[in-house]
Amino acid sequence: MKSILDALQLLRAEPEIMRRNPLAMRLDPLKECAPLIKARDDLRSRLGEVKSIVPPLDPNRVWQRFESSSRNLNRLSSLEFRTLCCADEFAVQPTFVQALQSSPEYLKRSRCLYAMVNSYFNRWREMPAPGELEFLLKNAIAQHPRGSPAIKIWRSAQFLFSAEAVEKLAGFVVDHRSKIETELKLQYVGLVTRLGLMTHARTAQLASQRFRQMESDSDEQTSLRYLEWMIKDVLSETLMPGSLHAAVGSLILSRSAERAESFQQTLRSYVQSCPRLGDPRLRQCAPNWRDMDPDARLRFLSWLAKENILFFFNTILPRSDENRRRADFWLRYHKQIKDFQVAISEQDLWKLKANKSTADLPLHSRVTQASTSAFLMKFQGQGNEFVVVEFSETGNAAYIYERAAFESKNVNLRTPYFQLNGHLKHDGRADRILHLGNWESPAGQKLAELGIRP
Repeated sequence: MKSILDALQLLRAEPEIMRRNPLAMRLDPLKECAPLIKARDDLRSRLGEVKSIVPPLDPNRVWQRFESSSRNLNRLSSLEFRTLCCADEFAVQPTFVQALQSSPEYLKRSRCLYAMVNSYFNRWREMPAPGELEFLLKNAIAQHPRGSPAIKIWRSAQFLFSAEAVEKLAGFVVDHRSKIETELKLQYVGLVTRLGLMTHARTAQLASQRFRQMESDSDEQTSLRYLEWMIKDVLSETLMPGSLHAAVGSLILSRSAERAESFQQTLRSYVQSCPRLGDPRLRQCAPNWRDMDPDARLRFLSWLAKENILFFFNTILPRSDENRRRADFWLRYHKQIKDFQVAISEQDLWKLKANKSTADLPLHSRVTQASTSAFLMKFQGQGNEFVVVEFSETGNAAYIYERAAFESKNVNLRTPYFQLNGHLKHDGRADRILHLGNWESPAGQKLAELGIRP
């Protein structure tokens, strides 16, 4: 109780800690902590006399006592025995299992049997000789004198205590498109036990495989419903990172993502809002993509590039035939764009804020010049990387730089502020695209000579 009171007392300092934290977002600490502070005060007001309780036993010491007593369960108290059942590192040990095989009556105690089953789920088939423990538990469940809901479920689903558990659970979830958490709960399997985590991972893998098999014969709406089910019920926060990357990568590389705008939009929105993924161009999100299939990462970036090309030419630039031609030209190359950035001038920023909320604006930099915005694109050419800079105002050519030459001015695509003439227009350019006459054909030829093709 003293430790709880000490922890509650420390909560008083939270608003000040948040206020002084240089990395914290702008917010009102007192307002953010108000519910927590109220809960603390409510607990304190209800605090009264608390009866002393027996402190929890140390499983290591109990195990030593069990070992020193020649592994005789009769030498342990009820609390000591239950302590070992709850400590999965000891509950699954062959010597403890063998002792229980000699004295199975100990598992007639419901709390001890539940603890042993949970320990088994926690270490599902990681223990030496899992078959012996599975045999012990199935017999104990079959002979248990009480018919609690958990016991009834485990009696009817003995596959839970076998090597088939993960495959059968995952197959059921995918076949019925149910929720992984719900299915595990119905089977009285903890979500974060090893069995639960392995089932979740296999469900994501199996769901991805089934989708790739069925998508060629599915219409757009069927594919979209399947994706929505996966996002809601499979790709949840308890899915292990490797499984999340594999499943999302498979969806990104699917035919449905390439041919159906609604599918792509839904998947893109999920990825960008997912705390464990996010925009791969952002520094804080880049580590989330290290284990993603490189082809999936590049395709996702191409989607973002397409979206930002449309934003730049349709939102920032005045609607005109010339600007539509420029947009159409660069959209042909969106799959080849390896990285990009929108750089917005002060004048265009005010114009955008008048029509959009700040939250609707894409990731962008600023141009210090008052009226000219820019769209920067990085391409992989033949033996080199190139940066192409398009400008919002007519009369400006598109500048082509070798990446090293562009960055020689101490800038890159993530530079927060660009100078128009010092950074975006400088004499290190390799060439220019002039928007004169039927400029698309010579521009395409110029890019092809650099190894950049649609």
